[in-house]
Amino acid sequence: MEDPPSSLTYLYKDIAMVAAFSLDAILHQRLGSDRLLLTILSYLPMLVTVGLWAFFCRHEANQFRGSKTARAYFGNFRNLLDLASLGSIFAMYLLRAAEVTVLVPSNSRWSTLMMALALPLAYLNTLYFMQGFKDSWFG
Repeated sequence: MEDPPSSLTYLYKDIAMVAAFSLDAILHQRLGSDRLLLTILSYLPMLVTVGLWAFFCRHEANQFRGSKTARAYFGNFRNLLDLASLGSIFAMYLLRAAEVTVLVPSNSRWSTLMMALALPLAYLNTLYFMQGFKDSWFG
């Protein structure tokens, strides 16, 4: 069994990313375009999420480079869950940007569907980083 994460920094950053992503999801669903100030403020959680998303993508890239083979990296379920979570967050923002532009009809709800997939995956990733607490690690 692998060791728990050595630093609680990853836990804090993951919780911040999940909280910002959740807040972004709520604000995106609740705010209309008639409230300009609130719409502008709703971009703050998105910026936090994207920044932390980039940090975790870099972390995964370092893990991939550090693994001996691609099979060793992709054979670990944790890494697959991380990639699914990060990929679904990226896809959700990509679809949201497509809905704002002319690429996808504005009444399309593809970004909402992707958000429904991305949120549970992001919550599951938090459980892994909680292994840093001795009370929550079964090692």
